[in-house]
Amino acid sequence: MTGLVQSDSRRDGRVLVSFSRKMAEGFRSERVLFDKIEGLVRFRGNYSATAFRDGYRDGEHALPGQELVILDFDGGYTIAEAMVDFEPFVGAIATTRNHMKEKHGVVAERFRVLLPVNRPVMLDVEGFKLMMTEVMRSYPQADPACKNIDRMYYGFPDAEVLFLEGMRLFAWEPFYREALIRRAEEERERQRWRAREAVPGGG
Repeated sequence: MTGLVQSDSRRDGRVLVSFSRKMAEGFRSERVLFDKIEGLVRFRGNYSATAFRDGYRDGEHALPGQELVILDFDGGYTIAEAMVDFEPFVGAIATTRNHMKEKHGVVAERFRVLLPVNRPVMLDVEGFKLMMTEVMRSYPQADPACKNIDRMYYGFPDAEVLFLEGMRLFAWEPFYREALIRRAEEERERQRWRAREAVPGGG
């Protein structure tokens, strides 16, 4: 498949993360026990599910192999709803710094859902964005800005962390396959439209 990178599957209870006190530089990657993930979300700095070459956070330096899918919910969706929707999965819900605070005139529950994946996400920059876009079709309340491979999140020392009690690791590959199918269908539709436009009176 386009966008796929060679996989190295790991299932040892650890997940790959990176973190830094800066916005773009100094991101150090580490595989941490997911049971201890509260240490990451409460970090007094920034974190990502992506490791970066030379510790520099941007798409060009992003490395494949993500072991977490992170969804950010910034209002219009509650923790109680997320606990039901994500109940089958191994995962955690962590409140963010604007949880139950006024933001753009709205007080709402604001939180992230962190889901360990069943195998590392071995996609390039474009493939990762395609996959996450498709994931967000299933979870439309998630912030659509959080689909890039180099996405960074602010740590929140006072985050409340709730662990999901499911047994299923999140399978990202079906979403990626569906995204490729969707893209191919959209391209065929564009070609049909261009063909109709090329025929006199076809429009």
